[in-house]
Amino acid sequence: MIVTSPPYNAGKEYEPKLSEQEYYAFINPIVKEFARVLKPDGRFAINVCFNINRINEIGNREANTVLFPFLSWIDSIRANGLNLKENIIWDQSNSGCDTAWGSWKSPSAPHIRHLTENILIGYNKQWKKINQGKSDLTGEEFSIWTLDKWKMSSERERIHPAPFPEELAKRCIKLFSYIGDVVLDPFSGSGTTCAVAKKFGRQYIGIDLSPEYTKLAQKRIDNIPQKLELFILSVLKDKKEQPL
Repeated sequence: MIVTSPPYNAGKEYEPKLSEQEYYAFINPIVKEFARVLKPDGRFAINVCFNINRINEIGNREANTVLFPFLSWIDSIRANGLNLKENIIWDQSNSGCDTAWGSWKSPSAPHIRHLTENILIGYNKQWKKINQGKSDLTGEEFSIWTLDKWKMSSERERIHPAPFPEELAKRCIKLFSYIGDVVLDPFSGSGTTCAVAKKFGRQYIGIDLSPEYTKLAQKRIDNIPQKLELFILSVLKDKKEQPL
């Protein structure tokens, strides 16, 4: 499974300001790799915003540009033969960061305040898992997480400019993968996906261009107890086999 929150093309410190065409050209080879590395029943969960209102400097003035990363990802997913299954709305209305008003109490130039993001859910060739695995989902979790709106605060501890909460990764990993499955994050940043995967007994692979954040992520992951070995031993015991 792939669980990731890619750059939104918002002009953060770690990303260049790209046009929509340039952004698509950036993500498309990466999505192509999604199709290559996912098993036929492999899944993905991509956290991305619908639109970005970005201020660009043009000459001696500033101009507002509206970009749609969500649509670029959908186009690339389809172009590379992957399949979309669902879109989950991440409701951040309890995060306490609702401040961009624009023209206060006036139709002149009001700003729409962005309190939601999207989680694109999809798969490679088939949705139903080929082999039965071991699940750690509770009935309560399944009932709540299969709704198409998840209410969660945004991440408050910012060791990275654009972190997403562990709760988001936890829900995606537990709902869409079995214990022992491999979880990949190609934009691992501060290592949230890998840390959560380790907590819940999944194997994990994290990739990031920044050596600084890679070191921080590794330190974070190293401080988490490993559950996967216990799971493997329990499976061997269930099969009445002896570990090598």
